[in-house]
Amino acid sequence: MLGYRFGFEDVLKTYIVKQYDSWHEYNAPDKTSLRSFIYGRIDKIAEITN
Repeated sequence: MLGYRFGFEDVLKTYIVKQYDSWHEYNAPDKTSLRSFIYGRIDKIAEITN
C-alpha cells in the first residue's frame, strides 16, 4: 500500500483498563475520552508512564 504513516504517540497516552477481571491496553488523549469509548463496566484505569 502506498501512503503516509503518522504516529500519534506524542499526543496519546497509554492506559491499562481492568474490565470484567481482565486487563486491556488502550491509547487515548485522556481518561474521559477513554471512558466514552469503552462499553461496559470499568473497574480500574491506570496510566502507563515511561
